Amino acid sequence: MDQPKPDVTFERLLLGLLVFPIAVFVRGMVLAMLWGWFVVPTLHAPPVSWAGAAGLSFVGTLFFGTGDDGKKSFLKHMLSAISAAIVALGLGYALHLFL
Repeated sequence: MDQPKPDVTFERLLLGLLVFPIAVFVRGMVLAMLWGWFVVPTLHAPPVSWAGAAGLSFVGTLFFGTGDDGKKSFLKHMLSAISAAIVALGLGYALHLFL
């Protein structure tokens, strides 16, 4: 008899652990850029580094959650975080051009 495949394989775990730092960096960079485009000129706040922006992103996730229902795998969650950040950057850039 064939044994059922485990949900988490070593390859998927390794890939998820490789994607995690990329997702943190991308979200931090996007938030830092959006902060520089909108918050700095509007509120005269100081610019924030990508590391500070990544920290702000983590704090926001702690307070507001991820909006995930818990059914996504870790890898899918990280890839959706990266794609959402890229979409937000594109929309923010388009809006930034009109300011």
